[in-house]
Amino acid sequence: VGAGAYAYLRISRRWQIHKSKIQKILITFQVQSCTCAVDSDRAIIYQKIAALMRASRKVGRTATLEEALAAFNQEVQCRMPEAFGSFLGASSLRYIHYIFFGFCLVAPQLVDNLAGYDRGKKPKQVIVGAGHEMIWLVVLWPFLIRATEAMAGKFRSLRGWREKVWVVVVIAFGAFPGIGFHTALSAWTDRAATDPDAFRRFVIFVSVTTSLTFLICFFVSHLRFSRRNNNDQPAGQTPRL
Repeated sequence: VGAGAYAYLRISRRWQIHKSKIQKILITFQVQSCTCAVDSDRAIIYQKIAALMRASRKVGRTATLEEALAAFNQEVQCRMPEAFGSFLGASSLRYIHYIFFGFCLVAPQLVDNLAGYDRGKKPKQVIVGAGHEMIWLVVLWPFLIRATEAMAGKFRSLRGWREKVWVVVVIAFGAFPGIGFHTALSAWTDRAATDPDAFRRFVIFVSVTTSLTFLICFFVSHLRFSRRNNNDQPAGQTPRL
């Protein structure tokens, strides 16, 4: 688990650094500084951009090529960084992906707990055990993974061994709340397996917490990734060049 967490956080950190670099490029975007695959086509591309800016009324129809390109640069600098950040969001993955990671971690315990019914476990113990794993699957693992992912993305100027040490420190800090959650939840499940009142409260807690967390996080994650279909849509049909 430690090696997998280290590899994932290194990849996540690299992706966050890459996103930050893209944001900086967009903020200072200049079409004149862009690389053209065929440099002889640059003049044609500029003319197409100018025609687009005139057709979309970003500049007047009598605007010069330089004015049209300047308006295009400003349009990209003002709109693209926000659209890029809104589309990708702060997290690297969607909530459903965090659940998949959590499932890989809790699946063996969940299967073993359900199989315990055939080995003489009482139904109440099986239900409590399943609830314990569901809390980890839907709530705790996604929270811990997302939190450590955010922490690993800090101090982006670190390189080399300093970056590796920082990722290890993040994993260590993430382990402390994980151990605390596991200890508290295990103590509650032990009581719930023998105490009827504790069992009832535990079942209600698991049902409400997992349902609300899944619905809210899935909706927010889906909404963020669906913004690309509605973000900055033109009022009319885009003119063909």
